Amino acid sequence: MGSLEEQLVKDIKFICDETNVVCKHVKGRSYTPTRLIPMILNHGVVEAVKRCIRSKDTPDGYVILFELGRLDLSIECLVLNKPEYLTLFSEEDRVFARERLGNFKCPSTKEAT
Repeated sequence: MGSLEEQLVKDIKFICDETNVVCKHVKGRSYTPTRLIPMILNHGVVEAVKRCIRSKDTPDGYVILFELGRLDLSIECLVLNKPEYLTLFSEEDRVFARERLGNFKCPSTKEAT
């Protein structure tokens, strides 16, 4: 795994940890990304992220973030807003991310170019 992929893993871990903290505070329960972790282990982090953002079904974690008003912690925002990840994800991947955020009425603020 390259250093960029290692950074992506760290960023996803941060997102999951933050989601857990917010979820505990607001909903009084923990959040564990039960599908994402095995997907990363089985397919690698980049492929796992692509599968998440391209999924026809909205991931449970995304719905939780929407309910918490924290779509800024979504993988979709991570893909769109971190310029260092432009080389890992195609324009088509970013279109999927934009569409999901748009479907939930969330602007993808500060999109990397």
